[in-house]
Amino acid sequence: MRRTLLLLLLLTTACRETAGPAEDGQDDDPDPGAGVVARVDIVPASSTINAIGYATTLAATARDGNGAAVSEAPLAWTSLDPAIAGVESDGRVVARAAGSARIRAASGAAADTASVTVRQVVATLSVTPATYCWGSSILGTGVAGASNVPVKVRDPQ
Repeated sequence: MRRTLLLLLLLTTACRETAGPAEDGQDDDPDPGAGVVARVDIVPASSTINAIGYATTLAATARDGNGAAVSEAPLAWTSLDPAIAGVESDGRVVARAAGSARIRAASGAAADTASVTVRQVVATLSVTPATYCWGSSILGTGVAGASNVPVKVRDPQ
């Protein structure tokens, strides 16, 4: 009888320790993906800057394996094409030359890349004087060669 009671006590104790969640409803094993940066998302994924010297700002969010934001995760910004566009520590991208640049945000081994296109767009074009004569008429006759027409080009404001 003692052996039976001892065996029953051992089986009951062993089953209780290996059975599912704890009695308080909390899982003893925390979610291994929670709080650990698994990926970085940059918004917007692509952007255009219409003048050299102008800027745009990108935003990055570090996310854990469950897709939740990890707000305390440090982010490092890098321009993979610094001759075209530079990036500051807050995600502000400054255009340096016309072309395409890739901007990377990383947190540990996780990273994302956004594409930034830099264009030099002319906002206004003015010719002085307003009428200029090439050859025999105001409309011009297509005279070849260089002419000295003063032109002002203004960037977007």
